[in-house]
Amino acid sequence: MSEGSDPIPGYALPMNQTRGRVIGLIAVALVAAGCAQDTADRAKRQVVEQFVAEQAPALEPEMRRVIVRSSLAAERRHGVDALLLVAVAERESHFRPTVRSDRGARGLMQVRPETGADVAARHGIPWSGPDDLDDPRSGIPIAAAYLAELEATFGDLHLALAAYHRGPTRIRRIVARGGTVRSRYAERVLKRVGELEQRLAGA
Repeated sequence: MSEGSDPIPGYALPMNQTRGRVIGLIAVALVAAGCAQDTADRAKRQVVEQFVAEQAPALEPEMRRVIVRSSLAAERRHGVDALLLVAVAERESHFRPTVRSDRGARGLMQVRPETGADVAARHGIPWSGPDDLDDPRSGIPIAAAYLAELEATFGDLHLALAAYHRGPTRIRRIVARGGTVRSRYAERVLKRVGELEQRLAGA
């Protein structure tokens, strides 16, 4: 039998040849999976880039690129969808990296400095002070880690977003007494995420 030909019925391939074929099939499957993942990653990047460009046309191109890169990197590290992160950024700051609220929240993702410091310490994110929240390269991963914590705490993305917006203590009290949490903020963010997912599906 020539090497690489189909085995004759009733003929057992030598162990090393069988192992070689199995390893070859696994390698092909891994390559195919990697190609599929690369295609999905490129499609998501394209959707995020397009969305940020649409919503923040006056923002410098380099800052838009920083936002896109930071959102995708935060997704990989903290498991929070980049589509969700940019939807939150749109709702919180309209993509203005240095905006500040009257309650002290700062940056693109509108995180309070005390929250940012705590989250950064828990997740090993470099922190040199409140000004870090004005830089999407640190503000976005901090917000992503915080959202991941909230979703793990409440077990529900709608509640996690409500807690992100209104504070976890308030939402925890409502849940503890059996109340229903209604959040237009969460509804709007999730609606935007749904729209972006539709774009991604068509990409």
